[in-house]
Amino acid sequence: MQDQLQQALQQQLRDVHLPEQVGWWPLAPAWWILAAIVIATIVASVFYLRHRRRKNQYRKAALIELERYFKKWQSNGDSAGYLQGANLTLKRCLRHTSVEHISTEPSGLTLTGSAWVTHLNRYISQKLSTKTEFALGEACYQAEPNVEIELVNTEVSRWIRSHHHTALRIDQARAPVTEVTHA
Repeated sequence: MQDQLQQALQQQLRDVHLPEQVGWWPLAPAWWILAAIVIATIVASVFYLRHRRRKNQYRKAALIELERYFKKWQSNGDSAGYLQGANLTLKRCLRHTSVEHISTEPSGLTLTGSAWVTHLNRYISQKLSTKTEFALGEACYQAEPNVEIELVNTEVSRWIRSHHHTALRIDQARAPVTEVTHA
């Protein structure tokens, strides 16, 4: 009798089925929200990086141009030509950082001499050395300047890499300019 009872109970157990496993699809709403946040972050990062790269493309072009002037100086020893080219490259960079639309004062593109060098120093935290200031402000107008072109090249490269677009605040931009001449 015990055997029959046990067999009957076992027969009943055979009919019991385990439930199906829970599938991973469809996702819960929280996962959809997380996926949307991740996708939005990736898209925003791509747009930010593209914008930043485009915004700083002029730096790369300026460094290439400066390198071209430096190689030309190495081949022919024309210090005056290098200094004029370096000043021209710096003025082209300043065109991208100009605050003329905010201020009635000149952006520095027409400055020369010590006013030009002072204006350059306003855009960077580590100021140019006195040798480089002399080279860019005064020696560039000499027929055969006696300056350390390697030092000037290093500091001008550093200026191009490190100058800030927002370095000039509006109140600084409106400060009186001491010397304005035609280049």
